[in-house]
Amino acid sequence: FDLAAEIPMPINNDVNGKNEINDSNNPILPSFHIPDPTVENKHNRQRAKSEHMARITVHISDVLTRQKFLLMLCKAFMLFGAPNHRLEEYMTLTANVLEIEAVFLYFPGIMLASFGDPVMRTSEMKLIRVGQGLDLGKLDEAHEIYDLVVHDRLGVEEACERLTTLLSRKPYFNSLLLILVYGINSAFIIIWFGGSWADMGPSAAMGM
Repeated sequence: FDLAAEIPMPINNDVNGKNEINDSNNPILPSFHIPDPTVENKHNRQRAKSEHMARITVHISDVLTRQKFLLMLCKAFMLFGAPNHRLEEYMTLTANVLEIEAVFLYFPGIMLASFGDPVMRTSEMKLIRVGQGLDLGKLDEAHEIYDLVVHDRLGVEEACERLTTLLSRKPYFNSLLLILVYGINSAFIIIWFGGSWADMGPSAAMGM
């Protein structure tokens, strides 16, 4: 006599009208979602590409900032009367410290700068042309900025801001005062070359 065969199994009616028998020997297992490896690999590739593009953007921005500083420094040196025979040396040393591949070639009143980027495999030529001037006070400030950057005591962005302020600042003395001082200096310097008091007038006029 089989007791299990005589006991009816419980029947559940679902909403569709179908009869389902709850069999303890056949439990209902939960379903698991297995992600598609193809989709996951595609997302990983997109994420890696976005990170790579972000690194390239940061690199280009940093390189352009350092190149901008080199051009501004060169313009300041030429405008404020730096020694012409030292310009190429100044710029080459600064480019090496900033890890920028650059070649500089100076002609009177003109500086040619060639920048190369080994990562992007590009090169660019810049022409700097400014009128030669003489301002020893501003030249000293420009050389101080150059010295701070070369010795890693000043960032490139802050140095660009200082050079922008220096280049846009008005001279300490106006033109009329400078002409008067040049005339007085020329008038009195003639005494040291054996001139007389009568020569001071023509010497002052020539100095002005």
